[in-house]
Amino acid sequence: MVFENLEQEIHKLYKFCLKLSGSPWIAEDLVQVTMLKVYKIKKYEPERSFTFSFLCTVAKNHFIDEKRKEGKEEAFLG
Repeated sequence: MVFENLEQEIHKLYKFCLKLSGSPWIAEDLVQVTMLKVYKIKKYEPERSFTFSFLCTVAKNHFIDEKRKEGKEEAFLG
């Protein structure tokens, strides 16, 4: 379970996000957003367990969503 060794899991998630985004600033933001989303889910589903792969999926999906938003903004402003 992710929350048993939180510091180690956050470090692994940061490395994943850094590889995904190529930017340390974006990686830090992705980690923060991902952890907030997971905490919100945990609040409403306390019995649910979370794996590292779930964290990576949340981070990847958020990264993709942000890239899509950027593309729409550029098309709108362009």
